[in-house]
Amino acid sequence: MKKQNMKYLVCMLFSMLLILAGTSLFAQQMKAGDSQGVIPKVGFGKKKVVEIPDKPMFYYEAGQRVELEQDFGFVAVSFAKENFSKADRHKYYKKLTLVVSELKEETLLKENIYVIRLMPGATEKKWNIFTQYMYRDSEIKYVGRVFKKIGEDKIKVLWVTTGDLKIEFKDQVDIEKCNALSVEFPLTFKTIDTESNSAYYKKRDITIDDVDLANQMFETEKFVSVEPVFIKIKGKTPSEEDLGRLNRELMDSAPENVKLKMERQKAEHMKKMQREMKEKMEKSKQKQ
Repeated sequence: MKKQNMKYLVCMLFSMLLILAGTSLFAQQMKAGDSQGVIPKVGFGKKKVVEIPDKPMFYYEAGQRVELEQDFGFVAVSFAKENFSKADRHKYYKKLTLVVSELKEETLLKENIYVIRLMPGATEKKWNIFTQYMYRDSEIKYVGRVFKKIGEDKIKVLWVTTGDLKIEFKDQVDIEKCNALSVEFPLTFKTIDTESNSAYYKKRDITIDDVDLANQMFETEKFVSVEPVFIKIKGKTPSEEDLGRLNRELMDSAPENVKLKMERQKAEHMKKMQREMKEKMEKSKQKQ
């Protein structure tokens, strides 16, 4: 019975994905110190079409191109208010309506970054529209992408952007060079790593994509490397308890029409199980 329940939960989650499933390159080349040239401002109005620039699905690691795959089911965020309480965060998530839950990872919390899980069925288009509204929200100071890679053990690893960039210089790094770079690009200098002749920076403009900015800076050929800083989170094989909890979260957050459909599916599944059990018992009696 437990195996059947586990299989049912997996099927229900997959059903949610099916039920809820439903651009151009940069407008200008990046200009020194002009963050608006990287990502154009987006206005909203009644029935207005929102043009959202494509975001690259690769970055440069040690000068070599590495392909990325974005997980549109997640968004990385930081709140403008310091020490934003759990109650306040969940109040904000409820306002968004599309949020199911947040990941509770210590490495993320140390950086004041929260990865929120969106309702199943998220697509690139839905993700872009959702985050465009977050860019304009004064309660949010950072919105980032989350990528995914499948390890050799078949377990998914999430690569979470942080708003930080690591830049390796061609010449000897020093404070003067680091500060000068903050004027030339929309970055705030954080710290120097003399061992790797690099410096760490925080992105200043919420509307600029981490990977985009790093790629464009590297392609100027002024640096040895420019890389977005990722926090990597390895997943785990979900237990029956995990699947049950996620299913409850989905049910709590789902629209009423989806809840009704899932309840019908659940009732039909239980009836089917009861019929199969009854048939097995009758066959067993006949053999006796």
